Amino acid sequence: MLSKKDNSGFTLIEVMIVIVIIAIMAAIGAPTISSLMPDMHLKDEARVLYTNMQQARIQAVKNNRNTAISFDTVNSNYIICDDWDETAVPPACAGATRAVQFIVALTNKDYKSGVGYGHGSATLQVDNVTALPLATDDDVSYNYSVADPNVVVFTPQGMGNPGYVYLDHKDNTTTYVVGNSSSGMIKLLKWVGGSWQ
Repeated sequence: MLSKKDNSGFTLIEVMIVIVIIAIMAAIGAPTISSLMPDMHLKDEARVLYTNMQQARIQAVKNNRNTAISFDTVNSNYIICDDWDETAVPPACAGATRAVQFIVALTNKDYKSGVGYGHGSATLQVDNVTALPLATDDDVSYNYSVADPNVVVFTPQGMGNPGYVYLDHKDNTTTYVVGNSSSGMIKLLKWVGGSWQ
């Protein structure tokens, strides 16, 4: 009796066809994924700022002292200070050991993620009425003092001076804004189709 040979499996041609199909799909999908990266970096930085503002507000209440975030638009970073001294001229972080909690660098627009202070394609401020750019044109609307305007200070009651920080990406038209009202409520909004949402 003749035994039947088992011919199950794939031929070389079938395997090659599958590899070609996978390569074509990868070539189509790669540009799509890379085009999403700028928005992902921007959204990530906006969420980090939102979280840091929440943390600063919580620290102010918990430690019963003012906590501040100072936005440095020249060096593309912000400094979180857990003991803000309003009596200093100009107001600044107090105490030698506990003053600066940490410095968060927004990546320079010419390097890495491309996120920085800016309003991108947004044409209105957060109120959806007033036109951009801001009067200061540094994309930070906090107005703490003449000496150090780009500072939000959270009090032990959880309140803070109102203002917003506009963030954009050099390779994208998306813009996010993070800020707070005088009650201390912190918002994270995205510019979508002509308004903040």
